[in-house]
Amino acid sequence: MANIDTHGSNEEEWIGFDLDGTLAKYDGWKGIDRIGEPVPAMLILAYALHRFGHKIKIFTARVAPRDGDDGSKARKFVEKWCKEFLGFIPEITHVKDASMVALLDDRACAVEQNTGKILGGWSDFIPKASDKAKSVVSGMCKREKKATAEDDLITDYNEAIKMLIPKLKDWEGGFIPDAHYDTVGKVHDIGYGFTQIKDPVTGKMRPVRVGDKITREQADTRLNLDIRRLAARMHVLYPWMRKLDRKSKAAALSIGWNAGAGIFSKDLSPNFNRKIAVPGADPNKVFWEEQGTYTSSGGKKNVKGLVNRRAKERKAFYTPPPIIQLLQKTAP
Repeated sequence: MANIDTHGSNEEEWIGFDLDGTLAKYDGWKGIDRIGEPVPAMLILAYALHRFGHKIKIFTARVAPRDGDDGSKARKFVEKWCKEFLGFIPEITHVKDASMVALLDDRACAVEQNTGKILGGWSDFIPKASDKAKSVVSGMCKREKKATAEDDLITDYNEAIKMLIPKLKDWEGGFIPDAHYDTVGKVHDIGYGFTQIKDPVTGKMRPVRVGDKITREQADTRLNLDIRRLAARMHVLYPWMRKLDRKSKAAALSIGWNAGAGIFSKDLSPNFNRKIAVPGADPNKVFWEEQGTYTSSGGKKNVKGLVNRRAKERKAFYTPPPIIQLLQKTAP
């Protein structure tokens, strides 16, 4: 299955993602303008494959001609959904062609070629994928009853995000509906510390400025998606992330939220990377040894706000080794 015949087509191979019930939650038809909330595992997969350079398409009957409409009206709503939740707009189609090499669809079943045997996994349908892409695919796409280690990994990320989001809301000072000036960061922010906002006229992201407003629902949705995109990016950038326990993942994502996904790169974190590269190194132990060092900003060390944030992360997410817990319990 590694090499899929594209029937002589010279077009770029693509992977199709169904929308309703696959990328987006679906509980019945409510109209072309109503598309459900994203399904986190599929959203991360689509985003990761796109970043790996694989062409993806949204494969949905929503844009098929019907009732005298050519599908253009529905297409606008699908594009808006993709822009908001994926961060980019892939090609949208309702037509299968010879260059489609895989389709992820809640209504589809994979069938072994020429045998009629229904298969349980999808990963073999992704041709010429990088090893990293295949690992993402195998974890997020297998339709098997028995949970795999990769399935558990997705659960770990989801649980870490659930733990982190309420803490971030609190640490960012709660919900702020109107733009205000952050004297520490010396920028305007809004919602839960967002420094960028979508311009209501152009639809493009720009810096927050005086007069901007955001609803709590908009802020909650954006925070959830921003953290999930951050998790997807850090998962790709740092193999050691997948070995962290859930609480450590939450703390690492919090640091990434503060400082950017690239904060753990070799250039910005040489000491961390030296330790993590030692054979047999425990990623959780190394992470917590270094966690408190991420307190610099703009060339300044031990910035008070970052020192406080690292302390809050440690209090919320750090679990001491069993021997330390035992000593704490038995201490007079």
